[in-house]
Amino acid sequence: MYDIRDIRILILVDNQTVGGLEVEHGFAAWIETPDLRILFDTGQSDIVARNADRLHCDLGKADVCVLSHGHYDHTGGLPAVLNLNPRLQLYAHPDCLLERYSIHEGAGPKPVSMPAAARAALEHLPENQINWVLGWERIGPGLFLTGPIPREHPLEDTGGPFFLDREGTQKDWIRDDLALCIQTNKGLIVVTGCCHSGVINTLAFATRKSDEMPIVDTLLGGLHLKSADAARMQATIADLRARSIRQIVACHCTGIDAASQLREALGPAVTTGRSGLTYPSIPGT
Repeated sequence: MYDIRDIRILILVDNQTVGGLEVEHGFAAWIETPDLRILFDTGQSDIVARNADRLHCDLGKADVCVLSHGHYDHTGGLPAVLNLNPRLQLYAHPDCLLERYSIHEGAGPKPVSMPAAARAALEHLPENQINWVLGWERIGPGLFLTGPIPREHPLEDTGGPFFLDREGTQKDWIRDDLALCIQTNKGLIVVTGCCHSGVINTLAFATRKSDEMPIVDTLLGGLHLKSADAARMQATIADLRARSIRQIVACHCTGIDAASQLREALGPAVTTGRSGLTYPSIPGT
């Protein structure tokens, strides 16, 4: 278990930014602990490397790269990362390599798979650098990956019309969706990519598996609530309120309206993430 003051999370890629950094629809975060330096997701392009350079964040010093799931906006920067750091350890669920599509009414199928260059970069890694995450897995002291998250809440879905084929006949449940959990003296820090498993499901699983640690201090990442209906939003807000989370940093795919609803309901605990910002912010430090 870490002292929370020893944890640093720097957002490298997000849909919004500060300080003149480049913006794209994607997510990547740099996480420093006393034991490991972790790159969580890579955005959709080499912007991750350029923003990291501007923020004086040396991706060559990363020990681990975690892919939260296999969508292009979280994996596309992998070639640039591996070019800077060819020896890092990669953690992901094997389904991240699946062919995937998003199909909206009135529009053709949009490929959302891991880009070909990223897939090739991953497949060319030595076997001893690829760690397939099939369940709850410890990657370091007080550091855990959820692996696939049980879909238990009846109102939570993947957040969009995702399929495994162009025809839209095979639903993609995005089983590779995972989160990172950091155990601290103030509670869990939970970092998500898109939270396709649902916020309620993710936090329930994380607290249940993390040595029964019931307190979540910080939730940071994409929450994929932009298409959530009123019932799901109400259930999500009720769950977050009951957990009394000190800091919720809504990033990437949360949705502008959803983030506003969270702020209105939960107050200053909710902030909007932007690339260039560092968390967790600790009052009095």
